[in-house]
Amino acid sequence: MTTPGDALPLLDAVVTWTLPPEDWAVVAEILEDLEIAHRGQDAAAWQAAMADLGPHGPRRATRIGSAMPTGIPAPVLERRNVLVHALGGAARGERPDRRPVKGQSA
Repeated sequence: MTTPGDALPLLDAVVTWTLPPEDWAVVAEILEDLEIAHRGQDAAAWQAAMADLGPHGPRRATRIGSAMPTGIPAPVLERRNVLVHALGGAARGERPDRRPVKGQSA
């Protein structure tokens, strides 16, 4: 059983992922599910969302016809940061390419 505190390493890894845009959309939905489950203290929903998140990480191959993988989009990073903050972790202000997020210093 994954606790919210146990989720922090995976949530930290999310900022390093490169995914096609359609996969980032799925990750954003899963992060929203995690936030809702955390707020509602719904352990079953938390477990289900955590089980969904891991397999949506980077793949070695890109599906034919998929858009090129990119780093974490700003809205997904913000959603991830809000969740991590709610879990008691430190939000990340940098993207994987080490450029500061708009509005934050390096």
